[in-house]
Amino acid sequence: MGFFFRKEEKRRHPRIKLFDLVKCEYPPRPLIVQINNLVNLSEGGLQFLCQDMFKLSQEIRITINLAELERDISVRGKVVWIRKERALHNASCRVGISFTEISDPDRRTIHEMAENLA
Repeated sequence: MGFFFRKEEKRRHPRIKLFDLVKCEYPPRPLIVQINNLVNLSEGGLQFLCQDMFKLSQEIRITINLAELERDISVRGKVVWIRKERALHNASCRVGISFTEISDPDRRTIHEMAENLA
């Protein structure tokens, strides 16, 4: 008889799978701007696909284009993990961001989206 171990869920918030765009802005000056593909979103952070490598703990200003709501959400976040991908949607990396700054109304909007899509 084999054993298996269930991986403990580390996420505090449910994730929503989305296929929208995110605009990432980060130093040096002038700011570098990238448009990337959003993978998923929660009240606490997001994942996106990109071609350029980010650095762990790098601070990023992000604008999330939520086509479903016809509005944008602006946040600040920190890179918490990076995974190399094999040519997935023309991307070489998958990046995990933890929000460091998000307005209460935007957090509520994401929470409501997650509850409605759950």
